[in-house]
Amino acid sequence: MTRIRTTVIALVSLLALAALVAGCGGGDSEQPPSPSALVIDSARALKAQKPARFAFDTQARVDEVVPAAGAGPQVQQFAGAPSSLGLSGALSPEAVQADGSASFAGQTFTAEALAGAQEVYVRFLGSWYGTKAIGLQQLRQQAEQAGGKSSDQAFNELVANIERYGKDVFTGEVTEGPEVDGTPTWQSEGTLNVDGLEQIAEQQGQQVTAEDREVLEKVAQGTTLTYLIGQEDKLPRRVKFALDIKPSEFAASARENSEDLKQVEQVKASFTVNMSKWGEPVKITPPANFQPIEQLAQRLLGGAAAGGGGFPGQ
Repeated sequence: MTRIRTTVIALVSLLALAALVAGCGGGDSEQPPSPSALVIDSARALKAQKPARFAFDTQARVDEVVPAAGAGPQVQQFAGAPSSLGLSGALSPEAVQADGSASFAGQTFTAEALAGAQEVYVRFLGSWYGTKAIGLQQLRQQAEQAGGKSSDQAFNELVANIERYGKDVFTGEVTEGPEVDGTPTWQSEGTLNVDGLEQIAEQQGQQVTAEDREVLEKVAQGTTLTYLIGQEDKLPRRVKFALDIKPSEFAASARENSEDLKQVEQVKASFTVNMSKWGEPVKITPPANFQPIEQLAQRLLGGAAAGGGGFPGQ
């Protein structure tokens, strides 16, 4: 059961990650492509857009939590203050710029990060911290060593998996979408393809039980997946994954968290990634003054040890 859920999460995440690495393809811009053709065109576009340079705006939101009767105080508190995470900026092999925000329990926190080939800076609580001893080159090398493959290999594998499995992960309808980033788009909107997910799981040697199938169908019923690509360049412009589910319905099949699930009647949440400015260079302007980045770690660790002294209200 756990493996099947992991497969669902991994495949959905695969489509979202596709939005953060993208490309250029061909096709008929007068008639909408089929859902499978849209995914394949976008996957092929990824191959032509390497290295990727683009701007992004990502939002993860929990819009509504409805506690069940008799829910505990933690669930009640969470229901009264929906949370969100936001990250926007621009990405390229040479530079990264990102602004982040988080809202939780009625408070909002913000931060900013800049990174170049040999420099990293972070703004936290109004102060800049940085170093010129490490940058994107070293971070990329560390990631490649940890993953056991080069960034090019990881990129190519991602594209291959999207092209292989993407068309089977969801089912929907393609229509003419809104103009995004100054370009007309095709929009695919639908839900998870339970038959396709079951087939993929079986191909990977996992047995799909009747209970697994029931869970997948419930998830699919509460899932809406929206994917926008440019009509001409096939570059991803938006990915949105929306959930409207009743966790209490999954309590019977859960092993470890059944009591927690029983306390939540309904959850509405979404994850959205918008992309723009494809191919444009990314430049950063380092802060004129900054403290050693080690002091940021000390401040965070000190705040945690003091019970949150490193956050607003300190």
